[in-house]
Amino acid sequence: MFRNSTAGPLLLRRAQEVGTLIRVGRDTYIEPHDAELPQWDRVRAEVLARCATLQRRSGDSFVVSHMTAALIHGLWVPTSTTVHVTQPHSRTSTPWSFDPVVRHRRELRPEEVTMVGGIRVTSLARTVVDCITALPPVWGLAVADSALRAIVRPERSKPEEALERAAPILKEWRALLEARGPKRGLIRARAILDAASPLPESPGESRSRAVLLAPGLPMPLLQIPVKLGDTTAWCDFGWLIAPGRYLLGEFDGAVKYRLDGLTGIALSNKLSEEKQREDGLRRLRHRIERVVNADLSTADRRAQMVDRMVAKLPAQLLVNCVPRPGFAIAPDPLPPGRKLVRRRRR
Repeated sequence: MFRNSTAGPLLLRRAQEVGTLIRVGRDTYIEPHDAELPQWDRVRAEVLARCATLQRRSGDSFVVSHMTAALIHGLWVPTSTTVHVTQPHSRTSTPWSFDPVVRHRRELRPEEVTMVGGIRVTSLARTVVDCITALPPVWGLAVADSALRAIVRPERSKPEEALERAAPILKEWRALLEARGPKRGLIRARAILDAASPLPESPGESRSRAVLLAPGLPMPLLQIPVKLGDTTAWCDFGWLIAPGRYLLGEFDGAVKYRLDGLTGIALSNKLSEEKQREDGLRRLRHRIERVVNADLSTADRRAQMVDRMVAKLPAQLLVNCVPRPGFAIAPDPLPPGRKLVRRRRR
């Protein structure tokens, strides 16, 4: 991290123009990222630099919290350069448009504060509870799943053991949630904790599951093992639709493999293996429905994804489906320039 205390504004502006420095906040600059560094890691590095600067200016008057703390803890959360902090006293958010800070007022107990990378942040439990009450359910479930996964470190072959280790953690989070009292987001947070699991292996799997739970589809099985000759195919989620047959939901492999850093021939070979694996599953008469990031992007795409799953599920699994209010997803925002017109009452 680099601050402008030893360089004039003209020198700093020139360094930004030629790309030798990147401005990430007020008086805060960092060196350019490696071109191969994933987007999530780039944003996390910038947020850490910004938080370090804020902490240096303000001392111990605040604790980094909510989505920013989740990012620093390494949880699955939407990337944002806005910094969320919690402090016991009232103060408006910073007026600098380039360096926005959202301030939350709350007294934190000593056990709710920890240090990560030299930054004072809310504990993992406090961070999870703050996020599941503030974020939409598609991201709230991803935060809870990834936090459980980070603590439990599950093995695919031992799902029952992982779920058993997760149970007391979820109990602790529920107690922390209920101690907040009847505040906004409580119904959503309860629903998320009821569905949270350490078994999903990517944010896409968690977000897809949240979309499917909203209309009341049965709770899917996670990380389903299917024998393919001498190997085992682990499928993201699904439902048993007949003896020995599943409807399998698979989050798009290309996205997952790019996140793992695969490119070029390595990515092509991996996708070829994925195609052979899918052919093997179909030969065993399993039904497969793939989900991509675009399916989670808008209300229409999410509804279409749900419809595709419903069309492949047997009627007996849908008889008792009741929408889950805690997973209700807010409608898409109106496009710029459009206003909601309300009809006058006569």
